[in-house]
Amino acid sequence: MKRITTKSIVEGALLLGILVVLSLLTIYTPLGLVTFFLLPTPIIFAVIRHNIKVGLMISFLSIILLIVVGVDPYTSLVNMIFANFIGLTLGYSFSKKLKPTFTFLLTSVATLLSFICIFYLAVTFLEYDFLDEILEIQISSLEMVQSFLQQFGNNVDIEKQFIMSKADFIYILPALLILASMFYGYLALTVTQKILKSFKVPYEQLPPFSHWKFGYWLLWIFVLAQIIPIGFPQLTRIGVNILQVTVMVIVLQGISIITFYIKKINSKPLRIITMTLVILNFFGNPLFFQILLLASIGDFFINFRRI
Repeated sequence: MKRITTKSIVEGALLLGILVVLSLLTIYTPLGLVTFFLLPTPIIFAVIRHNIKVGLMISFLSIILLIVVGVDPYTSLVNMIFANFIGLTLGYSFSKKLKPTFTFLLTSVATLLSFICIFYLAVTFLEYDFLDEILEIQISSLEMVQSFLQQFGNNVDIEKQFIMSKADFIYILPALLILASMFYGYLALTVTQKILKSFKVPYEQLPPFSHWKFGYWLLWIFVLAQIIPIGFPQLTRIGVNILQVTVMVIVLQGISIITFYIKKINSKPLRIITMTLVILNFFGNPLFFQILLLASIGDFFINFRRI
């Protein structure tokens, strides 16, 4: 039997304390948005330094401690579901020195599973209608983007069809969850790498965003997603959701191309302004989105970064 050392106990207690403090900051302070993203960190270190069992034990004990100090069981459970799925996945990936692309994929899947669990608990036990709140956030965000664009002289009006109805939102909800999971998976991986770097933990980095280029397999999925509704009408919803995800990933490659050339601008303020305009137009200008899509598809055949 492996002997548990005093050092291991002290490390475990320290990581447990950090996890509880991060949870309390997330729940009760305005720093919650930042500390929520840091919640998996103690579990990541527990898995890297010890194993998955230690990570699970720390998470379980943190739920008990949070309930003891007065946090309701649902909130405690939600925090730990998120921290566990992400923390255990990243901790395992870094401890096994998996390829960064595979780590990103695993983290995205883990994030998706945590979202599904959290939404299920919210709807089942709290009867919480998160769709209405998300739709309100969508409208507010688009209006804010339009306001920014108008300040830069771009008088693009947000079209009514660009704002999804609740029925449309439900229809493509799987695609939206997958895209949100991919976004957070990348963010979690990037933040974790920066933390590991400060502790001198070795790891393999993802390629710079400006050099992202996907394989031809993505184009085949793009074509297949458009054929599915035609050949198999009963699978239309699946095809539409696959298409939504594929289009966004292809457009991401277009933004990568633009980022590549923006980096060549000598003036830092001009680089920031240009990138800000690109992001705002991406979210608020459908025409710009279509141009990015076409440019990204062209990049599969002509490498624009070599021009």
